[in-house]
Amino acid sequence: MFEVIKLDSAEERKKYSELINSQKINNPYLLLDFMQAFNGGLDNLICFKYTNENTNILMPGYLRNVIIGKNITHYFDFITPYGYTGPYFNRNTSNEDIDNFWNSVDK
Repeated sequence: MFEVIKLDSAEERKKYSELINSQKINNPYLLLDFMQAFNGGLDNLICFKYTNENTNILMPGYLRNVIIGKNITHYFDFITPYGYTGPYFNRNTSNEDIDNFWNSVDK
């Protein structure tokens, strides 16, 4: 199942934090406290989440409108808070699951 978690509400931030804790992820770059302190806060912060019975794939980042001149376009820019634009997943995640994640993101 693919989901976009919008981290602009306390409820969604709690859901994200519980997911990070349940995965026993100790990477500070994925923690909300890090993003709040070092990356301009939580405005426009989302997390792409793909889960099934075998894996959880996460990719938090900032979704921003692309502005050309003074015009807001219908395009978006996505950057991660940790500089590396890529998802977090376990070693045993299959290539099929990774492909499903990226196909879902592209929709």
